[in-house]
Amino acid sequence: MKKFFAAVVALVMLFALCVPAFAGTAIDALTDANAKEIASAVAQQLDENTTANFAAQNYRDQFVTAAVAGITAKNFDTEEKRVAAVDAAIAALQADYPDRQLTEENANAFKAELLPKLEKAYADSQLGVSTFDPSEVIDNVADGFSDGDLDALFDTMRNTINDLSDRLTGVFSGIAGDSGSSDSGDSADDGSTDQPEFGGSDATGDTAIFAVVGVAAVAGAALILTRKKAK
Repeated sequence: MKKFFAAVVALVMLFALCVPAFAGTAIDALTDANAKEIASAVAQQLDENTTANFAAQNYRDQFVTAAVAGITAKNFDTEEKRVAAVDAAIAALQADYPDRQLTEENANAFKAELLPKLEKAYADSQLGVSTFDPSEVIDNVADGFSDGDLDALFDTMRNTINDLSDRLTGVFSGIAGDSGSSDSGDSADDGSTDQPEFGGSDATGDTAIFAVVGVAAVAGAALILTRKKAK
């Protein structure tokens, strides 16, 4: 009987000696990844400084800074997630560090300081993030066009280009004719009241050239839209 009790006492003492080996398991057991990031960052500060505690403001400031630096900010996008993560982290820290004065009062003070910093960290992580997709522009512009619509558009452009080409030929022919008259020395006013083809000034062909360039640009854009629509 004495041997039996001796064995039981030995087992109890062995179990008691093993308890310290389980310190920190509450943090390891966290299933909320956000909470685990916060608790792990604070735990590192506690392990590095055995006198650090939650009652002192300067230490709480260090814990807040460490927690914000150790998180993946984009995952803290809602208040619900932030509150849940902080509450779970505090509970795990209370379990693993019962000697660091993480009382309910100190825990509330730590939480009140940490939550706005987490919100700001998330907001900062979103700066410069663009949701604009350039490919949507072509899709939206081409949307609603049928193959028949595009064929009609190209027929109109082709007729317009042919017309402008004929006009451009006439302009250059006129310029060549005027140049010949100047070379012959016949610069006197012949009394003609004819106006230049494109307005009140001598025709230079600039207007027609710009028109052709503009139409060509539109035609190129339409071709791109057609290919996009076909895909």
